[in-house]
Amino acid sequence: GEIMIIYCGVGDCIHNECNYCETETVEINKNGQCIAMGKVRPEVIKFAKLMEKVLRRHDYKGGWKNCTGNFLLAKIQEECNELTRAMKSNSRKDIIDECADLANICMMIADIWSSQN
Repeated sequence: GEIMIIYCGVGDCIHNECNYCETETVEINKNGQCIAMGKVRPEVIKFAKLMEKVLRRHDYKGGWKNCTGNFLLAKIQEECNELTRAMKSNSRKDIIDECADLANICMMIADIWSSQN
């Protein structure tokens, strides 16, 4: 059957019926039943929260659902260049922010392709 993965505690928990804290990952099967999958690494939670913060900063742009693959691929190249510049300048904050930007673009591509039939 189809399985949906939900990460509780990253933003607002979207599955209010579960009893898991923000470090738990739950698996929801097609019948809506929770199955604990174990702890999510703290580094992953911290980075996911940063990704969400960056996404919210750009909400005014209208999201990514209508972006083309070519556009997002070009954005990955652009973000890689920005990360390279940040690493050359050795700016800790800029490096971390650019990593989140790059990861968000990758997430957008995965999201679009995973929703295609």
